[in-house]
This record gives sequence, C-alpha cells and structure tokens, in this order.
Amino acid sequence: MTTYAQWMNGLAAISVTGVAKNYGTDAPQSLTTPQLPAMWVRFPRGEQAPLTAEGGANLGKELRAEIVVIVAPVLQGFHSDRVDEVLTMMDNLSDALADNPVGISKNSWSIRPYVIEQEDNRGPSYTVVIAEVWATG
Repeated sequence: MTTYAQWMNGLAAISVTGVAKNYGTDAPQSLTTPQLPAMWVRFPRGEQAPLTAEGGANLGKELRAEIVVIVAPVLQGFHSDRVDEVLTMMDNLSDALADNPVGISKNSWSIRPYVIEQEDNRGPSYTVVIAEVWATG
C-alpha cells in the first residue's frame, strides 16, 4: 500500500516541460522572474474505505494532492501572451501526469487556471495552473 509520503514525493518528482524551478513539497517563500515557471506539491489528503476482515481497505484508499505551477506575474506582457502561456503549461502538466511513473492504480486529475493575489499589494499577483491529482492504491 502506498504511503502519503511516497505519493507526495512521487508527484513532486515528475518532470514538467517548461518548469524552471521545482520546489518539490516545499512552497517557496518568495519568487523571482528567473525562477518562473515554478512548481510544488501541496495539500495531501486521502480517503479510506471501511476496513473489512477480507482486507478491503487495500482496495479503497484514495490519495489526493495539488500540483501548483506559478506561470508568470500578472500584468507583464499582453493578455494574449498569458493565455498562451497558461494553455501551454496546462498541456505540459497534463502530459507529465499522463507519463508519470508514480501511478499507483488509476491516476486522475483536473487542471484549472487561477490568479494568486498578493495581500496588501506587497508584491505581484501571479497567473497559476493548479492540478488536483488523485489515485487509488
């Protein structure tokens, strides 16, 4: 049975085309433009089927986590450039998940674009791609 640590470390080890810096499972404290796009894995969670005498728990564990990819600061370049960058990163992330070696049983995912706003206007806002990934194992 796969542990949560194995799941997180496996997701953190995938190689996504175009990502300049992979932070693994540690979110960065700050970012600079040369580090972008940057990625990390966050929010591990899981669900467990009821335990049975027949060992049904081995079949019903579901693991989940999010892969975050910060693509670029908002308001740099033209809007159409950001859309193209986000779509390209969504494709690259989807390809990496499809080819990933940490597949436990069945990997599934959803990918969405997002904007991270900085509190108190203390820094730039970023365009982000977030993939929620889940598998059974």
